[in-house]
Amino acid sequence: MRKRLRRTTFVLVMTLVTVLLAPSTGWPQDEQAEEDDQPRPGFLTAPRSSSPEDIARDFIEARRQELGLTAADTADLIVTDAFESSHAGVTHVYLRQRHQELEVVGANTTVNIADDGSVVHAVARFMPDLAGSAAGRASLDAPQATRRGAEQLGLEPTSDPEVLTRRTGPERETVLSDGGVSEQPIPAELVYQPTEDGELRLAWNVEIEEPSGEHWWNASIDAQTGELLATVDYVDQDDVRATAAALARPAAATTSGTGTATSTTTAAQADGASYRVYGLPLETPNDGERSLVTDPADPLASPFGWHDTDGVEGPESTRTQGNNVHAYTDHNNSNTPDPVSDPDGGPELVFDFPLDLTEHPHEYSDAAVTNLFYLNNIIHDVFYRYGFDEASGNFQVNNYGRGGLGGDDVRAEAQDGGGMNNANFAAPSDGNRPRMQMFLWGSALPNAVTVDPPSPAAGSYQASGAAFGPELDETGLSGDIALVDDGAGSTSDACEPLVDFPSGAIALLDRGVCPFTEKVSNAQDAGAVAVIVANDVPGAPITIGGADPTITIPSAMVTLADGDTIKDGLPATGLVHRDPVTSQIRDGDLDAGIIIHEYGHGISNRLTGGPNTAGCLSNQEQMGEGWSDWLAVALLALPSESGEQPRGIGTYALFQPDRTLQGIRPTPYSTD
Repeated sequence: MRKRLRRTTFVLVMTLVTVLLAPSTGWPQDEQAEEDDQPRPGFLTAPRSSSPEDIARDFIEARRQELGLTAADTADLIVTDAFESSHAGVTHVYLRQRHQELEVVGANTTVNIADDGSVVHAVARFMPDLAGSAAGRASLDAPQATRRGAEQLGLEPTSDPEVLTRRTGPERETVLSDGGVSEQPIPAELVYQPTEDGELRLAWNVEIEEPSGEHWWNASIDAQTGELLATVDYVDQDDVRATAAALARPAAATTSGTGTATSTTTAAQADGASYRVYGLPLETPNDGERSLVTDPADPLASPFGWHDTDGVEGPESTRTQGNNVHAYTDHNNSNTPDPVSDPDGGPELVFDFPLDLTEHPHEYSDAAVTNLFYLNNIIHDVFYRYGFDEASGNFQVNNYGRGGLGGDDVRAEAQDGGGMNNANFAAPSDGNRPRMQMFLWGSALPNAVTVDPPSPAAGSYQASGAAFGPELDETGLSGDIALVDDGAGSTSDACEPLVDFPSGAIALLDRGVCPFTEKVSNAQDAGAVAVIVANDVPGAPITIGGADPTITIPSAMVTLADGDTIKDGLPATGLVHRDPVTSQIRDGDLDAGIIIHEYGHGISNRLTGGPNTAGCLSNQEQMGEGWSDWLAVALLALPSESGEQPRGIGTYALFQPDRTLQGIRPTPYSTD
């Protein structure tokens, strides 16, 4: 069997020619070139008057031999994207190889062309000898290949993917049902996938967005053998183990372009919205107090304000939802908004909510979501001025007729229940909605179960919390601890109404068989004041997930071993409460450096390879991490900072007192 590509990467060095193109005497004479057709200093070619697409194709063709390519290798190049950056006046042309009318995954070239037709810069990543390398046949159809690929990704389909739509043509573009492994229907098409041993295998390329939000796979599955050949994860993960004066809103401006960005003169449509936030360049609560920021929307980037989606004066939403982002909490990790968790600013659009940092973040979620909404919009507007606009693939519901594909505002999920000490950003191709997941930072086990003497189990046991029901406080809830009996099956899983449960006691029950909400609801109906869930597998307790607004009692989970110990110590009394030490929690939604870093992944993923080519920054040494850090440091630089001072990323999330400390990286940065 061939050596398989490492997951989450496209390692194509063995098969692709990767060359930074430099000025060459092989550039052909052009009848329309200026009399002196030598490149100007800093440019690769002399000016030309042809279309950018023709210039890019001619540029590659003139250097075909230098790249080790044959005429057949460049005979079928498609333009996946071409747009002019209104900020720099440069047209970016993205080309991809095809073989037998099928796209070759990862075989991309970018040619950047100045407004006079001069080539500024180009990077080629084409594969040589397409005809001699191609192999395989389509023995498997799209559903068969998708199921095999999902299983090799460690997913467990609950049903066979079924064909929802299918198009004719060489690619056999197909849309499949989710099979129980994807948040949405699964697109599939035939492609050619390069492998490490130099073959070009016929493959089904599919996209699977895991319901957990942890991974969003672009996977190539061999169409003949079903082998998983390569994967790209659209989700950029950033956790603790992973690797300038204050910004003022620019005045209204006029920009013009000759490509897909149309000439536009914009006047502000101020909507009077105000937000109490840590306004840039403040990064976190360590830097100062919140302030009420009024009308921060940039008149060019967001001409109708942040709450518009129809391009007509007046907001379509009074909540933290608009053209650029929809911000809300996702405590139960459902990838959907918790009920009414996108706070309402009312008809005057005043988003001014209390914030007490001594409380658990769930108690000030409205303030946190407002901060996240503000920052996503500010980042959108700032980088619009630097060229990340509609034509280049930015994130907007309505592109206002300026090019690109709409319908892809950011889903910004605050206080996400899918993990701790982390944040991520998933950016698929243009027109598909990205997702930002912001997590809480601190101990994953904020609660404790204390068993009183003289029980043999006397002592304190660390416990997780739940995404539903009230939060525990340090006072907690006390009473007899009673093992539940539901009279069916294992009897202690609480999946049926409880039998003879002592009202006013703390219910001890086992994980498994049915949803957590069903267990806790049955305990609540029987008169329990709190619930202790004993894990049914070794390892740390998890956050008890689910959503049920009718549940009014708290719950917490202990390990399998601790649960067994407590059971062996019954009868006993005890206390379920918040641990004053491990319960220290900080909210990543209040750390602008982390938010900018995550949004930066969306920018670099859309711009590297073009807005319709996601996954170019998936290898182990890709530059996206450093670029995202740089954007955060640049946007948040304080007038008082000097180049001699260290500058950390994520210092607030790590409970460090100021930004001059190390943060989450092995070495701090500097504003120099």
